[in-house]
Amino acid sequence: MYLPCQFDILIHFHSSEHPISNYHFTHKNNTLTLDILQGERQITWVNSYVFTRCTIVHDVCHAITHSRHLHSLVTKGYNAAFLFMESSLDTISSSSSIIQQHLILLDTYVKHENQKHVNRQSNLIMEICYIGLTDFQCFDLLSNKKSISNEQILSYGLDRYMKPWTTTLDLTHILTTDDNIPKLLAMKITDHVSVSSYLYYLDLQQPYNNTLYPLSSSFTSLVSFLDQVETRKEKVGSNNDCVLIYLLRDYLVGRHHAIMFLDLEKHPHATDLPSIDQSLSLIQRLSSIQGFTSQNQINHFTIQINEQQLHDEQEVK
Repeated sequence: MYLPCQFDILIHFHSSEHPISNYHFTHKNNTLTLDILQGERQITWVNSYVFTRCTIVHDVCHAITHSRHLHSLVTKGYNAAFLFMESSLDTISSSSSIIQQHLILLDTYVKHENQKHVNRQSNLIMEICYIGLTDFQCFDLLSNKKSISNEQILSYGLDRYMKPWTTTLDLTHILTTDDNIPKLLAMKITDHVSVSSYLYYLDLQQPYNNTLYPLSSSFTSLVSFLDQVETRKEKVGSNNDCVLIYLLRDYLVGRHHAIMFLDLEKHPHATDLPSIDQSLSLIQRLSSIQGFTSQNQINHFTIQINEQQLHDEQEVK
């Protein structure tokens, strides 16, 4: 079954009671406008960003309200992704709080679905992996930061790093570990019979405001890939060596539903304006992505091959 899908944009403004910047953002009718206050009353327009879809969220609960439909999609066999970015290094990220609440609600939703469909051949179960991403290698953050080569992810995907989901996992500690690398928390929802889907939570951090950004090369390749998609080149580059494109390719061509969440300073510092402009320009482009998504089909033969390969590798060790 095909469903229309798109890239929804959620923006969370951060502001202080006594802002020290004369720049400020306003939002109206899917348009974000940056102005500067000069003198007591004179307001000068600086820039505007027009989105196909854009919602301003006020807090974590509001963000959950506008994103919990992802739970329904993945329990029906559709892939989905929730991406996070911050506009500047000083911006406090909302990602860990949102992800924690999302996972609790997803667990409840899956249990509810199992109760509704008591005649299902097999119950839905949840599996989890948490991967740190860099240009040169990945890390299994649920296995003491064990190193994973990018080639392993590109060749075999994420399934071999999945662990059974349990509500006893110390998510607060896991998600708030500050190691300054982008992170992917991937949930797999499956009954091993007819439903198998993935929900990605990808925290990209500040790709435009960090000279030591660990995914700098990969992020540049991702933007180049988006350029190729938008210009509708007959043959879009495969970028077989880029994990970030491997993870997000289908979302950028409109095959799966996604949400981009941006933490943005309402009164940004002038020094942050170049990176903010780059972030908003990218998100503006993402908001125009739309297409159709289909339910995943379980390939039992592929599953058996992957399981055998993993078993053989463990035997060698």
